[in-house]
Amino acid sequence: MAKKRHLFIIARAAQGLYEYLKRQFAGRLDVNVVLDRRTGERRERPEAHVPERRQEDRRSRRMA
Repeated sequence: MAKKRHLFIIARAAQGLYEYLKRQFAGRLDVNVVLDRRTGERRERPEAHVPERRQEDRRSRRMA
């Protein structure tokens, strides 16, 4: 059976928590504590939404 591992990703604003967890789990191979490296929200998009180009659903049947 594979040994379970734990990953803690700590927000940049919580530097104290990051340092605390690094000390607490030092030497444990099954625990990894990392500081979040992302700089901004990934979901935000500056460009406007492009509307759907299809006029109707491809699966709908046309009446003859």
